[in-house]
Amino acid sequence: MTGIFRYGTRRLLAGAVAILAFCFTAQAFSAPLEIQSYMAKNSGIAELSVIILGEQEAVLIDAQWKPSDAENVARMIADSGRKLTHILITHGHPDHYWGLGTILETFPAAKVLAREGIRAEIANQFAAKWIHWQPLMGDDMPLTPVVPDVLEGDRILLEGKEIRVIDLPPNEVENSVVFYVPSAQALIAGDLIFSKMHAYFADLNNPSGWIEALQLMKTIGPVRTVYPGHGPVGDAGLIDETIHYMEVYRSYARPGVPLPEIVAGMTRDFPDYDGEIILWWTRGPGFGIFGPRTQGVPERLLAQLPPHLVGPAPGCSGANKALVEKLFNQGFSGGNLDILDEVMSKDIHFDDPMFPPGLEGIKALVKKNNDSFEGWHFKMHDVLCDGDKVIVRWTGYGRHVVSFMGETPTRNDIELNGISIYQVEAGRIVADWVIPDNLGFLMQIGVLEPVDMTGAPENHAAGGQ
Repeated sequence: MTGIFRYGTRRLLAGAVAILAFCFTAQAFSAPLEIQSYMAKNSGIAELSVIILGEQEAVLIDAQWKPSDAENVARMIADSGRKLTHILITHGHPDHYWGLGTILETFPAAKVLAREGIRAEIANQFAAKWIHWQPLMGDDMPLTPVVPDVLEGDRILLEGKEIRVIDLPPNEVENSVVFYVPSAQALIAGDLIFSKMHAYFADLNNPSGWIEALQLMKTIGPVRTVYPGHGPVGDAGLIDETIHYMEVYRSYARPGVPLPEIVAGMTRDFPDYDGEIILWWTRGPGFGIFGPRTQGVPERLLAQLPPHLVGPAPGCSGANKALVEKLFNQGFSGGNLDILDEVMSKDIHFDDPMFPPGLEGIKALVKKNNDSFEGWHFKMHDVLCDGDKVIVRWTGYGRHVVSFMGETPTRNDIELNGISIYQVEAGRIVADWVIPDNLGFLMQIGVLEPVDMTGAPENHAAGGQ
């Protein structure tokens, strides 16, 4: 009996160990994914990046605006000891993807994915966004876009655990998604939800579509934690809070209601919300040539913004424009260098690899052109004014009579087309950015062989159809 008892005990113990091992394995497999978030410290708009962590790997959702913040996100992931496998983008606003290149420097093998519509927006709009934001961001911005691959299907897996992809009807933007993590009961909402911040309506101004998308969030499954696109992390109550916000906004933002009345109502009803200035961009184009100054934004808010975001400054279309016209008509045309001293700062920003920097380089360029091309003069086709900037589309005309870049004079009439952007401060031009058609110019003076850029067949008859 004793032997039988011992044998039975051993079998019982072995079975118990097997059961415990199975339980621990099942528990590990079903354990929720860990989620961390990073709120931007350098942008002023509190955008969120969300890191979903498995045991060995990680997925990142949204990549920050400024590279300096993206560096912090990359450091968080590296410190976790996980391998970043995917970066997913919720929508095509630059504050959610401009940090991609910085993060990929640390994790070059990570796959960047976005829906086709979002991918197309990133590819097509980067240049325009870059030109707009560069005066505000300086060097803290990418020089080239990282264009995602297409995100397909309705889920991706992180170590066998599901991250659902949910396509949204138009809300803040035309194309956007949210992500739902069932094991953590977490909603990564992107800009569908702003937490304790006023929403950005300038793209679509579509509160009804926004409400429709928010109602959809109530059908995806249990939600314990909501990670917004901007502002602090919250619970599922953020969904209803945002629906209420949209309903209130819709009641104020009726057709024909002046924008100041809309802003006054929203700030009165939501006194603890940040980002009042965002409301003034409701009826865009808030980020275009027509800035919020023209819409009556209070000076206390304008004082917080860089000049290029506040719209045309008083006198912009007058004194600043006249200053640049004088530069072209009396300085560049005919080569009067005294005019350059009169209208340009001694410390002007000018960078051309063929000439010295600053004012001396501009003088050398003007002298070279006027010496080499007989009758050198300019026509200003368009002159636009935006804040402290004056933008000119121009053509320079002259006859090639003196050697230029070592080439024998062609005696041909030359046309050089280009666009220049001038920054004016205190009645002086302090920066000069020039984009000339150098290719066409070099072909005209014989440095390069002429190239048929039309794609027309060689025997195409003049005047043919």
